[in-house]
Amino acid sequence: YFLAPIMMMLPALCVAAVIPFGHEITIGNYTTRLVIADLPIGVLYVLALTSVGVYGIVLAGWASNNKYSLLGGLRSSAQMVSYELPMGFAIVAALMISSAKGASSMSLVSLVEAQQGGFWNWNFLWWGPVGLLAFATYWICGIAETNRAPFDLPEAETELVAGYHTEYSGMKFAMFFLAEYANMLNVGALATTLFLGGWHAPIPIEFLPATGFFVYLKALGPVCWFGAKVAFFIWAYYHLRATWPRLRYDQLMRFTWKRLLPVSLANVLVVATLVTLRSAKPLAASPTPGAAPPAAPASNAPTPPPGATAPGNAPAEGAVGAPPSLPAPGGNAPAPNPVAPANAPGRPSRGGR
Repeated sequence: YFLAPIMMMLPALCVAAVIPFGHEITIGNYTTRLVIADLPIGVLYVLALTSVGVYGIVLAGWASNNKYSLLGGLRSSAQMVSYELPMGFAIVAALMISSAKGASSMSLVSLVEAQQGGFWNWNFLWWGPVGLLAFATYWICGIAETNRAPFDLPEAETELVAGYHTEYSGMKFAMFFLAEYANMLNVGALATTLFLGGWHAPIPIEFLPATGFFVYLKALGPVCWFGAKVAFFIWAYYHLRATWPRLRYDQLMRFTWKRLLPVSLANVLVVATLVTLRSAKPLAASPTPGAAPPAAPASNAPTPPPGATAPGNAPAEGAVGAPPSLPAPGGNAPAPNPVAPANAPGRPSRGGR
């Protein structure tokens, strides 16, 4: 009962540690990134921690010893597990799109750097409807993961009083609500990082001079752009809460298993095919069986006359056929060639001895 609020709050805070909200900044002799921990497996870290929150909800519903709390916990856990599958496929699609643009790891920083250059390089606009479909799938699943309207079935007041919150009050109840709003910020920040270019501006501003006021603009501008994008997603949360009615539980589960999951899986297959075709290299033409090998290219060097020696192939001094060396001025005559021709007169051959 006391552990459930902690198990809800702790993963929500740990996820925020790997989300980058700005590029590198230099202060004096130090250069740092605006992220707490730039992990090379940042995406896996996020997926692992978001699934831990399910245990806190199940534990809260069971430990409250209340039938409404138990039903609310079961509803919420089934909903979160069901919507994690299409959300994971949408994130995989974003990873493959980023890898096609040069991302070398699952670090969230590398995913943002692969989207620089303007809004036309952001993942949700890459390859037309493919990136847009992955973004829409992620956003819908993010709303369901945070139990917000129109997917707030675990807290349906007319059916379950307050769901798994029924027996909680005081600071424990506040921790549940803080975890819910922290997860809303995390979903918006991850959507910004994976699909909307992170801290990059829609139109690059590298043409501005790095003097005067523009120095501060280049340092604080990326942070402001990141905050504006996350604020847009928070506004979308409240807009949906005020405009869409709550779904029935059977509609909620049918929508994810019969609509979102097949669409997200097909989208991953399409993205994988496009990435493979983009990175494929044309194969070299294989030789036809029985065909003659190609002739060597003719050299443009002139052919030496008969008896002449090609440059670089002159015989060494002292060898058979080498020209006699001339004496140096004022020096001794060169020694005679020790190698005599075979069967020379005056020297019998080996067979004559």
